[in-house]
Amino acid sequence: MVRVKATKLIAYGIILCALILFVQAGVSQGKAALAQYLLQSTWQNNVANNTRNPAWPSADGYPAAKLEVPHLNIEQIILSEASMRNLAFAPGFWQSINPNIDVVAGHNDTHFSFINSMSIDDIAILTSFDGNKEVYKVIDVVVVHKTDQRVIESLDKALVLVTCERQYELQTDTEFRKIVIMQNIKV
Repeated sequence: MVRVKATKLIAYGIILCALILFVQAGVSQGKAALAQYLLQSTWQNNVANNTRNPAWPSADGYPAAKLEVPHLNIEQIILSEASMRNLAFAPGFWQSINPNIDVVAGHNDTHFSFINSMSIDDIAILTSFDGNKEVYKVIDVVVVHKTDQRVIESLDKALVLVTCERQYELQTDTEFRKIVIMQNIKV
């Protein structure tokens, strides 16, 4: 009798843990979706009024650009900075060692999940705050150690998308980054 109760208690504990993990994942996805809605609205308002307001009072930075990947139906607002706090809400510009490129970082399980679907010759469009549109073509997709910046040192007029590269699905921290390198093209 005691053994049956212990087994039931363990089963209920496992179900409760699974439920908690499921809810946490949903909160993360929901926060990311709501943030993009608020950022889209703020982006449109900022561009129309030539302002750089944050999307909410406690936001670090403001909507600085719009990234489009047409063949994947991706349209996302990019924040002015990629702090760890900001990445929970949207991709952001990362400070690059190379001033000739734009580096945009994002989480691979929310905003940058589409990166796994990108391949050579795919097109992306980056619209800056002033309305300038730059068209880029994917020239390489690589996985590197998070400290290895050699791949971007020699680039010129490039857009680089960076996200974590997990070795397995439940991994929360990883030493590797997936990098999509895109060269500016004239259309």
